[in-house]
Amino acid sequence: MRRRFIPLPVVAGLVCGFLMAAPVAAQSPGPWVCMTRDFANRVAYVSPVFNVKQAEEMNVNPAWHEIMTDKYGITALPYRSCQGPYPSAIAADSARMQFIQAIRNVQHQPVNELGWTYGGAAEVTVAHAPPPPPPAAA
Repeated sequence: MRRRFIPLPVVAGLVCGFLMAAPVAAQSPGPWVCMTRDFANRVAYVSPVFNVKQAEEMNVNPAWHEIMTDKYGITALPYRSCQGPYPSAIAADSARMQFIQAIRNVQHQPVNELGWTYGGAAEVTVAHAPPPPPPAAA
């Protein structure tokens, strides 16, 4: 049986193409959202959805913790209060809305929806699908 092989220049070209394309995709900004709770005062805080470049990702949580401490006088929870990058702005906003609904409807606590974004980045506008039409009258 004869063995088939892919010529080395083809393999090298594919590998180089992948390695060159991967950093470009990895450097594109991704959607993030920050959320935390102040257990002592029974209140939560949430940011809007915003984009962060990959090179800046390690700085997002420390910046959120700093604003929570300096401006609101709380120590943000020790876990990662900011999550991302999400696969899409809709996914980030969905996580944000689930957090808000859980705090308001289950914990019965207020949620402060802040305008803070990392580095003053613009808020990401999220367009959700319209609700389905009401059922037809019988």
